[in-house]
Amino acid sequence: MKRIISLLLLLAICLSVFVGCNNEEAKDSGKETTKPTSGNTSDDNTAEESDIPSAIAFLENQYPEASKGKVQVLSNDIDLLSVVVVGRVSYTVEWTVSVTEGSSDAAKIGESSKENHVLLDINETPETDVTFIATATVKDPAGDSKTAAFNFQIVASATAGMTDEEIVELAYQLAEGEIMNGSSTLTGVIKMIKSPWDPDFQNITVVIQIGDLADKRIECYRMTGEGAKDLAIGDTITVTGVLKNYNGTIEFDAGCVVSNIVKGETVEVPTDPKAIVDAAYALPAGEALPYSATLTGMIYAINSPYDEGYQNITVTIVVDGYEAKPILVYRLKGEGADKLELGDTITVTGYIVNYNGTIEYTSGCTLDSFKKGDGAPDNIPDKEVDIVDAAYKLAEGNALPYSATLTGKVTEVNDAYSAEYGNITVTITIPGREKKPIKCYRLKGPGVDKVAIGDTLTVSGILKNFYGEIEFDAGCTLIKRDAGGNAPIKQETDPLKIVDAAYKLKENTDLGYDVTLTGKVVEVVDAYDSEYKNITVTIQISGREKKPIICYRLKGEGVEKVAKGDTITVTGRLKNYYGDIEFDNGCKMTKRVSGGGEVVKVETDPKKIVDAAFKLKDGEQLAYDATLTGKVTSIKTPYDAEHSNISVIITVEGKSIVCFRMKGTGVDKITVDDTITVKGRLKNYGGTVEFDANCEMTKRVSGGVETQTDFKKIVEEAYALKDGEQLKYTATLTGKVVKLDVPYDESFKNMNLTIAVAGCEDKPILCYRLKGDGLSNNICVGDTITVKGTIKNYKGTIEFDTGCTASNIKSGGVKKPTDPKKIVDAAFALAGGDSLKYFATLTGKVTEINTAYDSSYKNITITIEVEGSDGMKELKCYRLKGEGADKIKVGDTVTVTGVIKNYVHSSSGDSEIEFDAGCVLG
Repeated sequence: MKRIISLLLLLAICLSVFVGCNNEEAKDSGKETTKPTSGNTSDDNTAEESDIPSAIAFLENQYPEASKGKVQVLSNDIDLLSVVVVGRVSYTVEWTVSVTEGSSDAAKIGESSKENHVLLDINETPETDVTFIATATVKDPAGDSKTAAFNFQIVASATAGMTDEEIVELAYQLAEGEIMNGSSTLTGVIKMIKSPWDPDFQNITVVIQIGDLADKRIECYRMTGEGAKDLAIGDTITVTGVLKNYNGTIEFDAGCVVSNIVKGETVEVPTDPKAIVDAAYALPAGEALPYSATLTGMIYAINSPYDEGYQNITVTIVVDGYEAKPILVYRLKGEGADKLELGDTITVTGYIVNYNGTIEYTSGCTLDSFKKGDGAPDNIPDKEVDIVDAAYKLAEGNALPYSATLTGKVTEVNDAYSAEYGNITVTITIPGREKKPIKCYRLKGPGVDKVAIGDTLTVSGILKNFYGEIEFDAGCTLIKRDAGGNAPIKQETDPLKIVDAAYKLKENTDLGYDVTLTGKVVEVVDAYDSEYKNITVTIQISGREKKPIICYRLKGEGVEKVAKGDTITVTGRLKNYYGDIEFDNGCKMTKRVSGGGEVVKVETDPKKIVDAAFKLKDGEQLAYDATLTGKVTSIKTPYDAEHSNISVIITVEGKSIVCFRMKGTGVDKITVDDTITVKGRLKNYGGTVEFDANCEMTKRVSGGVETQTDFKKIVEEAYALKDGEQLKYTATLTGKVVKLDVPYDESFKNMNLTIAVAGCEDKPILCYRLKGDGLSNNICVGDTITVKGTIKNYKGTIEFDTGCTASNIKSGGVKKPTDPKKIVDAAFALAGGDSLKYFATLTGKVTEINTAYDSSYKNITITIEVEGSDGMKELKCYRLKGEGADKIKVGDTVTVTGVIKNYVHSSSGDSEIEFDAGCVLG
């Protein structure tokens, strides 16, 4: 995916450079670079007719996202053109900035280091969203002018005010694919250069360490900025950009910018190969040599053959005298890389790292020279079992340094014979190594079309470890076949037998060969996608109407016309995908006969979308992703920081639509009365029309509700709520724990406690089903905690509703005893009405069932006998809950966790020591 994005960026850069060069050439040489926009073609610059609209159009093409009513989100400063040349006329551009929302000094115009530009200087990490208009006043040489407006936004940084260490900790809480709101800035030491400076793309990829957080490093992916070209390991840099979790790697995303470079100590680069190899093998996992190293060695394995598209190859070399210390050369580039073979001697320059235990040159290493060798090293084992053992010792991605030949029995046909490609993929086992199977990937040779389970094959090729699977790589050859009596996998051609075979597949397996079926379209699951040129439909095969087949992302000529009722012919691989039988992605429609149905139209009219959605039956959904804009009338489920989503209700065309688990930049800031734009799949779920999970908010306009930051005012507003009402914004409060209500639940990772804000001690706030790092039954009364969530009045109780989250937990000094006897002693020393200031856990024998198990409320009240320093004590467990509570009987030994209090009976004045309501059975 990153490669695709990079290619698109490169195309955009090339186009912008081309246009920019035209302007610079027009300025410097006076040569005509664009077609004149008027009839006068004189060389006199002032004689040509002015065309300010064309100059403005040129600017709009330079900043398309910010023009024509769109909004461009900025994460870093950008350079704006101050001179535009159209034909032979130069136009000056004066820029002004007007902030419409947020801090007035968050954006301003300054000097640029680039000629004919000015700098749009922004605050990359604002505490609140900033929207502003940059106005360009375009003037011609005669002084005539017109203006154009460009809309920009700076998303509030989720890390504003945090220390670098706190930012890193927060970044490491991101789930895969999640992105941190707004920009962040970190300063750290370069520990690895993953991809050296790329002169074509003008960027570099490095890994930095912030402070002592050696286990939580940050990758700076395709970083730009002045001085980035000369960065080295050991330099201290400041980086600004958007933090994300990319497939488990925490990184600044492409486009991050380096600043404030402090060069590290100069490191002497050794020239002695021994020193380099020994230093490389001494690297801890994740560390890199602090210099670019050059080594010469012989290729003893080709791990990945030369890739014409990316023009690189991955090999393994050994330096003379260091055969026991091979070095992987990852994605090697350079003249002659396409000619490399086993046994060649090459010289390589680049950065060497310990990547998950493999010592390797990183991507971007270069081939300096090569010398043809005499072929593979002469170190092939004599016995096949030794070859198999050697293959099973390979590190992931590595290959044996020789072409091996093995004879074994076919135990599985992974991919049936392909007549089109003339190959088959099977798994064999070698006598004496039956527990070490070898896959033969895309095996070719005479007789492969007859290979069946039970055959004995002799196969020759390169053995490698491909993501943990030991296999002969593509290009392996069948030398000999001895039939084992089984028939080859038959490639069915009868449509009914094909469908029956598909329905017998185990989950996530396929038939092993491509098939062709003709059936009637009974459902359009996903309407035609004009961007990807595919459609997803369900077909029924005549005679197997009860065994429907999904055609997933079907392509082919005419798929945009497919409608319900059509008869289509589809070719592809049938598989069982988590219980659904489907043609897999990449299937192709080869024929279509119209059934007269209407093509599913992807509606863009909001009224028609809403009308269609409200006509859906329960369980049905629209066959396309819809986009709607509506006003938020209720926050159904508050923002969930762990999953970065929120559920709200919006009103569109007078009807209420739920946005379920909606994601998107700024969803954590949504308030009632905001107007938001949502994209996703609309469905009828139990009679409710909703955008399904993973819908995305693409735009938010504040409804004017101010998010209060003054703790006292938040509490006052909360206590002014009527029963059932909630604050219209997500609130954050810091207060002391004044009451422990329900112990921490390990299953649901939540607990109930009550806090009070300083100055509002008489107005406590319950935190209902509170979640967050650091929560446990070690929380004590007096601890300070910050809570974020939706505050509501629930039947007279002012509380943070479910989904609230905790952070910044600090001890209030109360120490919880670890000795159960001391807990008992403390409990029985309580004055009337007092409670212990911590959750206690005690084990005791049940002496009495005070109140039988209540199946409605799922609780029971019992008395247990516990041991104190001065003997056994009886302790009541009031309304005890938990798994097994319904089975408790006298004589049982139970473990209970909760708050112990001295409860004084109002009628008699008698007191008894008890676990209060909310206690749970351990």
